[in-house]
Amino acid sequence: METLAVGSRQLPSTFASPSAVSINFHNRACSSLALLRATPLVRTLRCSALLSPSLADQSEKFVEASKKGNLIPLYRSIFSDHLTPVLAYRCLVKEDDRDAPSFLFESVEPGSKDSNVGRYSVIGAQPSIEIVAKENMVTIMDHREGCRTEEIVEDPMTVPRRIMEGWTPQLLDELPEAFCGGWVGFFSYDTVRYVEKKKLPFPSAPPDDRNLPDVHLGLYDDVIVFDHVEKKAHVIHWVQLDQYSSVEEAFNDGINRLETLVSRVHDIVTTFDHEYMLMSTVNFNLRLPQGWGN
Repeated sequence: METLAVGSRQLPSTFASPSAVSINFHNRACSSLALLRATPLVRTLRCSALLSPSLADQSEKFVEASKKGNLIPLYRSIFSDHLTPVLAYRCLVKEDDRDAPSFLFESVEPGSKDSNVGRYSVIGAQPSIEIVAKENMVTIMDHREGCRTEEIVEDPMTVPRRIMEGWTPQLLDELPEAFCGGWVGFFSYDTVRYVEKKKLPFPSAPPDDRNLPDVHLGLYDDVIVFDHVEKKAHVIHWVQLDQYSSVEEAFNDGINRLETLVSRVHDIVTTFDHEYMLMSTVNFNLRLPQGWGN
C-alpha cells in the first residue's frame, strides 16, 4: 500500500491500527501500606518542557525553510514522564468529539521483533481536511475554510494527490524518524473496484447493509509523537504558506496554534475518585501535609 504523507518519512509498516493506513525516590522500604477511602483528589501533572529552540531560532529556521518549500513544521518538545499517549489522546479528543476522526498509532522499530514495546506513539485529532468517498461520489470537507464540496470522479484515490499538488514540505533534523503528519484514514475492501473497474464494477457489488464509506481520509496538521526511548513528546504543527499573505504572518499564526496545542496537553488534571494509597512515612523521614488521608 502506498503511503501518502506531507513529508518524505513514511509510516512504518509495523504501525498497528486495524484497517488504518497512513498516506512518519530513593530505594527505601515502606513499613506499611493501607488503602483508604477518601474524597476525590485532584492533582495537576505538569509536563516539563525540554530545551526547545528559542522563538528567534525557530523564526530564522522558518524563514530559511520558506525559501525552499511551502509546508513547514513548527514543534515543541516536552518531557513525557507524567504524560502517556492515552492521556494526551484524551486531552485532544473530548467526549463530544469521539465521533470525529482521530487516531493513536503504536510502532515497533524494524528488527525489534522480540520487543513488545513500540518506540513511537503517534496521536492526531481534528483533521484540517477530510475526504469521504462512496463509490464514485467524493465529498471534500475543508475545515479550515469551512466549506464542503461534492464531485464525481473516476478514481477517488487520486483526490489526495490532487490536493497535495504544489506542496513542497520541509523536514527538520530535530524531528523523529516517524510519521509526523499527513493523511490518515482507511480504504475499505471495495476500493479494489476502483482498480479493477471491468472485472469488479460497483453495480455488481452485494447489497450495502452498513452504509460505510469506501474511503475516509483526514489530513492532520497537528500531531504529537511520543518517543518512548528518549522519554519525550514532540508536539508538531504544520504551516502551509499558501494560506497567508506573508512568511511573518504564517510564522506568527503557526506559533500561536502550536502553543494552543501544547497547552492542551501541558497541564493534565487527573482525579483519583475512589481509592488512593497512604504509605507510612516512618522509613522516609517525611511529614505529610496536614489533613492528608482524612
